[in-house]
Amino acid sequence: MVKAKARTPFVLRTQAQLPTPAAGHAAHPERTARSDPSGQAAPTASVGQSRKRRFLQRPPYPMKTPDDTGLPHGLQEAHLRPRWYDRHASPLSVVVLGLLMVLGLTGWLGHAGLESRSAEGPGASFRVEMPAVIRTGDFFEMLVHVHARQDIRRLELEIEPSLWQNITVNGMVPAPDKESGEDGTFNFQFGALKPGQDALIKVSAQINPRLLGRVEGDIRLKDSGQPLATLHRSMKVLF
Repeated sequence: MVKAKARTPFVLRTQAQLPTPAAGHAAHPERTARSDPSGQAAPTASVGQSRKRRFLQRPPYPMKTPDDTGLPHGLQEAHLRPRWYDRHASPLSVVVLGLLMVLGLTGWLGHAGLESRSAEGPGASFRVEMPAVIRTGDFFEMLVHVHARQDIRRLELEIEPSLWQNITVNGMVPAPDKESGEDGTFNFQFGALKPGQDALIKVSAQINPRLLGRVEGDIRLKDSGQPLATLHRSMKVLF
Protein backbone atom coordinates (compact mmCIF):
# COMPACT_ATOMS: atom_id res chain seq x y z
CA MET A 1 0.00 0.00 0.00
CA VAL A 2 1.37 3.39 -1.08
CA LYS A 3 1.32 6.07 1.54
CA ALA A 4 0.23 9.57 0.59
CA LYS A 5 2.94 12.18 0.82
CA ALA A 6 2.24 14.76 3.44
CA ARG A 7 1.95 18.34 2.18
CA THR A 8 4.19 21.00 3.65
CA PRO A 9 2.13 23.80 5.14
CA PHE A 10 2.55 27.28 3.50
CA VAL A 11 4.27 29.73 5.85
CA LEU A 12 4.40 33.46 5.13
CA ARG A 13 7.87 34.75 5.99
CA THR A 14 9.13 38.26 6.43
CA GLN A 15 12.20 39.79 4.80
CA ALA A 16 14.25 39.10 7.92
CA GLN A 17 13.30 35.43 7.93
CA LEU A 18 14.35 34.81 4.30
CA PRO A 19 17.47 32.57 3.98
CA THR A 20 20.71 34.15 2.93
CA PRO A 21 22.36 32.95 -0.29
CA ALA A 22 24.89 30.25 0.18
CA ALA A 23 28.53 30.69 -0.58
CA GLY A 24 29.40 30.38 -4.24
CA HIS A 25 25.95 31.51 -5.42
CA ALA A 26 25.41 35.00 -6.90
CA ALA A 27 23.24 37.29 -4.96
CA HIS A 28 20.17 39.04 -6.43
CA PRO A 29 21.19 41.89 -8.78
CA GLU A 30 19.36 44.42 -6.65
CA ARG A 31 21.42 43.49 -3.59
CA THR A 32 24.83 43.17 -5.27
CA ALA A 33 27.28 46.00 -5.36
CA ARG A 34 30.25 46.91 -7.51
CA SER A 35 32.93 49.43 -6.95
CA ASP A 36 33.32 52.46 -9.19
CA PRO A 37 36.73 53.99 -10.09
CA SER A 38 36.64 56.13 -6.96
CA GLY A 39 36.60 53.01 -4.84
CA GLN A 40 33.10 53.54 -3.46
CA ALA A 41 30.53 50.81 -3.75
CA ALA A 42 27.52 51.63 -5.98
CA PRO A 43 24.34 49.64 -6.21
CA THR A 44 23.83 47.67 -9.39
CA ALA A 45 20.66 48.63 -11.38
CA SER A 46 18.00 46.02 -11.83
CA VAL A 47 16.76 44.82 -15.25
CA GLY A 48 13.69 47.08 -15.09
CA GLN A 49 15.79 50.12 -14.27
CA SER A 50 18.14 49.37 -17.20
CA ARG A 51 15.21 49.25 -19.64
CA LYS A 52 13.83 52.47 -18.23
CA ARG A 53 17.25 54.15 -18.65
CA ARG A 54 17.51 53.00 -22.28
CA PHE A 55 13.96 54.24 -22.99
CA LEU A 56 14.75 57.66 -21.54
CA GLN A 57 17.91 57.91 -23.62
CA ARG A 58 15.97 57.52 -26.92
CA PRO A 59 15.42 60.64 -29.05
CA PRO A 60 12.26 62.43 -27.97
CA TYR A 61 9.13 61.85 -30.06
CA PRO A 62 6.97 64.82 -31.16
CA MET A 63 4.26 65.45 -28.64
CA LYS A 64 0.70 65.69 -29.93
CA THR A 65 -1.24 68.77 -29.01
CA PRO A 66 -4.94 68.61 -28.15
CA ASP A 67 -5.71 70.08 -31.59
CA ASP A 68 -3.73 67.40 -33.43
CA THR A 69 -6.26 65.05 -35.06
CA GLY A 70 -3.82 62.74 -36.82
CA LEU A 71 -4.83 63.81 -40.33
CA PRO A 72 -3.99 61.56 -43.30
CA HIS A 73 -1.14 62.38 -45.62
CA GLY A 74 -1.83 65.44 -47.72
CA LEU A 75 -4.36 67.03 -45.40
CA GLN A 76 -3.61 69.95 -43.16
CA GLU A 77 -5.41 71.83 -40.45
CA ALA A 78 -6.10 74.62 -42.95
CA HIS A 79 -8.35 72.24 -44.85
CA LEU A 80 -10.58 71.91 -41.77
CA ARG A 81 -11.13 75.61 -41.32
CA PRO A 82 -14.56 76.73 -42.57
CA ARG A 83 -14.74 79.10 -45.51
CA TRP A 84 -17.39 81.65 -46.35
CA TYR A 85 -18.91 79.52 -49.14
CA ASP A 86 -18.84 76.13 -47.37
CA ARG A 87 -22.38 76.44 -46.00
CA HIS A 88 -23.97 78.01 -49.06
CA ALA A 89 -24.99 76.73 -52.51
CA SER A 90 -22.54 77.37 -55.30
CA PRO A 91 -23.53 80.45 -57.35
CA LEU A 92 -22.52 78.64 -60.53
CA SER A 93 -25.12 75.89 -60.05
CA VAL A 94 -27.84 78.49 -59.48
CA VAL A 95 -26.86 80.35 -62.66
CA VAL A 96 -26.82 77.16 -64.77
CA LEU A 97 -30.20 76.07 -63.43
CA GLY A 98 -31.65 79.52 -64.13
CA LEU A 99 -30.39 79.47 -67.73
CA LEU A 100 -31.96 76.05 -68.34
CA MET A 101 -35.29 77.27 -66.99
CA VAL A 102 -35.19 80.36 -69.20
CA LEU A 103 -34.38 78.24 -72.28
CA GLY A 104 -37.26 75.92 -71.45
CA LEU A 105 -39.70 78.84 -71.18
CA THR A 106 -38.58 80.34 -74.48
CA GLY A 107 -39.35 77.09 -76.33
CA TRP A 108 -35.93 76.83 -77.96
CA LEU A 109 -35.59 73.31 -76.53
CA GLY A 110 -38.71 72.12 -78.33
CA HIS A 111 -42.48 71.75 -77.90
CA ALA A 112 -43.17 75.37 -76.91
CA GLY A 113 -46.75 75.09 -78.20
CA LEU A 114 -48.56 75.52 -81.51
CA GLU A 115 -47.47 78.16 -83.96
CA SER A 116 -50.30 79.65 -86.01
CA ARG A 117 -49.94 80.78 -89.64
CA SER A 118 -52.65 81.59 -92.15
CA ALA A 119 -53.23 81.97 -95.88
CA GLU A 120 -56.05 83.66 -97.79
CA GLY A 121 -57.61 83.25 -101.19
CA PRO A 122 -60.57 84.70 -103.05
CA GLY A 123 -62.83 81.77 -102.23
CA ALA A 124 -61.61 80.79 -98.73
CA SER A 125 -59.01 81.34 -96.06
CA PHE A 126 -57.48 78.88 -93.63
CA ARG A 127 -55.14 78.85 -90.63
CA VAL A 128 -52.83 76.02 -89.61
CA GLU A 129 -51.61 75.55 -86.03
CA MET A 130 -48.71 73.15 -85.46
CA PRO A 131 -45.38 73.07 -83.54
CA ALA A 132 -42.45 74.92 -85.08
CA VAL A 133 -39.88 73.15 -82.86
CA ILE A 134 -40.40 69.69 -81.39
CA ARG A 135 -38.39 66.79 -80.00
CA THR A 136 -38.09 63.44 -81.68
CA GLY A 137 -40.60 60.87 -80.43
CA ASP A 138 -43.07 63.50 -79.18
CA PHE A 139 -46.79 63.56 -79.94
CA PHE A 140 -48.31 66.65 -81.51
CA GLU A 141 -51.47 67.85 -83.19
CA MET A 142 -52.14 69.98 -86.23
CA LEU A 143 -55.28 72.13 -86.35
CA VAL A 144 -56.65 73.42 -89.67
CA HIS A 145 -59.25 76.21 -89.44
CA VAL A 146 -61.15 76.82 -92.70
CA HIS A 147 -63.42 79.80 -93.45
CA ALA A 148 -65.46 79.68 -96.65
CA ARG A 149 -66.12 82.89 -98.59
CA GLN A 150 -68.10 81.21 -101.34
CA ASP A 151 -69.89 77.95 -101.93
CA ILE A 152 -67.50 75.02 -101.69
CA ARG A 153 -68.96 71.88 -103.22
CA ARG A 154 -66.23 69.52 -101.98
CA LEU A 155 -63.59 70.68 -99.51
CA GLU A 156 -60.20 69.10 -100.08
CA LEU A 157 -57.07 69.28 -97.93
CA GLU A 158 -53.86 68.41 -99.74
CA ILE A 159 -50.52 67.91 -97.89
CA GLU A 160 -47.09 67.28 -99.38
CA PRO A 161 -45.42 64.05 -98.15
CA SER A 162 -42.23 65.96 -97.25
CA LEU A 163 -44.09 67.67 -94.38
CA TRP A 164 -45.06 64.30 -92.89
CA GLN A 165 -41.79 62.50 -93.57
CA ASN A 166 -41.06 59.96 -90.78
CA ILE A 167 -44.22 61.08 -88.98
CA THR A 168 -46.97 58.67 -87.96
CA VAL A 169 -50.50 60.04 -88.34
CA ASN A 170 -52.68 58.47 -85.65
CA GLY A 171 -56.02 59.98 -86.59
CA MET A 172 -57.99 62.78 -88.17
CA VAL A 173 -61.20 64.40 -86.90
CA PRO A 174 -63.58 64.59 -88.63
CA ALA A 175 -62.74 61.50 -90.67
CA PRO A 176 -62.50 62.38 -94.38
CA ASP A 177 -65.07 61.05 -96.79
CA LYS A 178 -62.25 59.91 -99.06
CA GLU A 179 -58.47 59.88 -98.84
CA SER A 180 -55.86 59.08 -101.45
CA GLY A 181 -52.20 59.48 -102.33
CA GLU A 182 -52.46 60.29 -106.02
CA ASP A 183 -50.07 62.61 -107.83
CA GLY A 184 -47.47 62.26 -105.05
CA THR A 185 -49.58 64.08 -102.40
CA PHE A 186 -51.87 63.15 -99.53
CA ASN A 187 -55.42 64.19 -100.42
CA PHE A 188 -58.32 64.25 -97.94
CA GLN A 189 -61.87 65.06 -99.14
CA PHE A 190 -64.63 66.43 -96.91
CA GLY A 191 -68.16 67.76 -97.40
CA ALA A 192 -69.52 71.03 -98.75
CA LEU A 193 -69.34 74.45 -97.10
CA LYS A 194 -71.58 77.48 -97.52
CA PRO A 195 -70.32 81.09 -97.60
CA GLY A 196 -69.36 82.25 -94.10
CA GLN A 197 -69.27 78.69 -92.75
CA ASP A 198 -66.25 77.48 -90.76
CA ALA A 199 -64.71 74.03 -90.49
CA LEU A 200 -62.09 72.61 -88.11
CA ILE A 201 -59.91 69.63 -88.96
CA LYS A 202 -57.68 68.07 -86.28
CA VAL A 203 -54.75 65.79 -87.08
CA SER A 204 -53.07 63.76 -84.31
CA ALA A 205 -49.53 62.55 -85.08
CA GLN A 206 -46.22 61.46 -83.57
CA ILE A 207 -42.60 62.07 -84.55
CA ASN A 208 -40.77 58.83 -85.29
CA PRO A 209 -37.71 58.42 -82.99
CA ARG A 210 -35.26 58.22 -85.91
CA LEU A 211 -36.30 61.62 -87.30
CA LEU A 212 -33.85 64.47 -86.69
CA GLY A 213 -33.50 67.77 -88.51
CA ARG A 214 -36.20 69.66 -90.39
CA VAL A 215 -39.36 68.75 -92.31
CA GLU A 216 -41.30 71.15 -94.51
CA GLY A 217 -43.92 71.19 -97.25
CA ASP A 218 -47.01 72.89 -98.65
CA ILE A 219 -50.57 72.59 -97.40
CA ARG A 220 -53.19 73.34 -100.06
CA LEU A 221 -56.88 74.04 -99.72
CA LYS A 222 -58.99 73.06 -102.76
CA ASP A 223 -62.58 72.96 -103.96
CA SER A 224 -63.22 69.90 -106.11
CA GLY A 225 -59.61 70.00 -107.31
CA GLN A 226 -59.48 73.78 -107.79
CA PRO A 227 -56.90 75.58 -105.62
CA LEU A 228 -58.24 78.04 -103.05
CA ALA A 229 -55.17 78.89 -100.89
CA THR A 230 -51.68 77.55 -100.22
CA LEU A 231 -49.56 77.69 -97.06
CA HIS A 232 -45.96 76.56 -96.56
CA ARG A 233 -45.16 75.09 -93.14
CA SER A 234 -42.00 73.66 -91.57
CA MET A 235 -41.08 71.95 -88.33
CA LYS A 236 -37.67 71.56 -86.68
CA VAL A 237 -37.10 68.25 -84.90
CA LEU A 238 -34.56 68.16 -82.05
CA PHE A 239 -32.96 65.19 -80.33
